[in-house]
Amino acid sequence: MIVPKELLHHFTSTRNGNSPAVKLRALSDINNRLGETYLLGDEQVMILFFGKLGKERETLELSFQDVTDAVASERKPFVFLEMHVGDESLKMKFPMFDLHKIHQFIEHYRRYRGLAEEQAVVEPIEAAEPSDLMKIPMIGELSIIAPRLTPRIGFAAALHAMAYVDDDLADEELKNLELIVRDKHILDAGLGYWRNKGTSELMKELAAKLEQPQKRCLLANLLELAMVDGTLLAEEQEFLEHVCNMFEIGSDDFMAIFDILYLKNNTTIFPTNCAL
Repeated sequence: MIVPKELLHHFTSTRNGNSPAVKLRALSDINNRLGETYLLGDEQVMILFFGKLGKERETLELSFQDVTDAVASERKPFVFLEMHVGDESLKMKFPMFDLHKIHQFIEHYRRYRGLAEEQAVVEPIEAAEPSDLMKIPMIGELSIIAPRLTPRIGFAAALHAMAYVDDDLADEELKNLELIVRDKHILDAGLGYWRNKGTSELMKELAAKLEQPQKRCLLANLLELAMVDGTLLAEEQEFLEHVCNMFEIGSDDFMAIFDILYLKNNTTIFPTNCAL
């Protein structure tokens, strides 16, 4: 994961030049809404740089003394970190491949609060057993180094970003991702690039990198990936709106793409109870 230089500088300048011992990037803001949060911390303090997708980042500095509780909960393929600060609850969503870093963060917190002798708790949330397709996002465990951005790698990276937008990573979405990007090396490289850069930085780079026909093609594939499970959730709609804004694609063009894909995927117009 690459932390923006200005965030690292902010942290080190407030911590007497010390680098963060923990570096995490959530797939949401601190209220679990579509966005990003960078969590940088040491043995005593954490600084959260958070914001909704497409909005300016805000900064929240907290001492572990301010945090009354910190718990991680698994709901594959995500892990949620919830912290209580006074009467407020902060909740962030992370991919499962960051689970060991979240353990490390909670260990720092519990040590500071004198709870180190107790075992850190990660509470599993009941979920379906993941299929082989659910293992696709875990490719990143192979320590992929983000390659140089090319249109094809950016294409795959954006599809990974879409797949992780909501809290329900459906089998249909992952199967369709493999069908869209048939080259496993490109699929893996896209995952590595997205993991290192994050969604906000990725979309900025793609807006500058891609030609307009490539942007329209990517939008169409993002939309189809979002629709493949039969629903278009609010988080997915918000992400698509952000893509349209970044790519300067108007609502008429978006609706033209949407109408074609809706017609393609609306197989319910063929009744199932009719004779063959």
